[in-house]
Amino acid sequence: MTSSAAGPLVVSVMNPRYFAVASDERKAVYRAKCWAQQRLRIRLAGADSGGGLSVVEMMLDPGTRPPLHVHPTHGEGFYVLAGEVTFQLGDEVVSGGPGMWAFAPKHTPHALANLTGQEARLLAVFAPAGFERRFERILAEQANRPPPELSAAERQIRTVGPPLTARDSE
Repeated sequence: MTSSAAGPLVVSVMNPRYFAVASDERKAVYRAKCWAQQRLRIRLAGADSGGGLSVVEMMLDPGTRPPLHVHPTHGEGFYVLAGEVTFQLGDEVVSGGPGMWAFAPKHTPHALANLTGQEARLLAVFAPAGFERRFERILAEQANRPPPELSAAERQIRTVGPPLTARDSE
């Protein structure tokens, strides 16, 4: 990876199916148990976009590492706002900081991890919408409210491998 004063850090993943390129609160902040304790803000719910798109802001504590997984119902993109996040997209592993964009189309194995000692913050984008309901359910359960029904996107997620480790990013 390289950076210069003239422009952002650029990371290339040489696969035409997925790519990674570097470079007012709507709802309250909650603590959610989702792979690790994370603070979340649902910035755009599927109900607000006609089901086309949803956006969730996530604050990832050090050590947050969901397993390698596949979404057959939607693509998932990540835009790093702060800190450093490591992504696995198919067989490629890339790391980057603020301004990095990583995208995994549906059916693409992917994972993310905060392998640093500092908090990281990112926007997770789901297209079409639906998977944000996972976070809405978790937040409702923690607030002792009835959770929304399990979405098709949640029912169809498949774990296909272990979480990323620091060794994977070397």
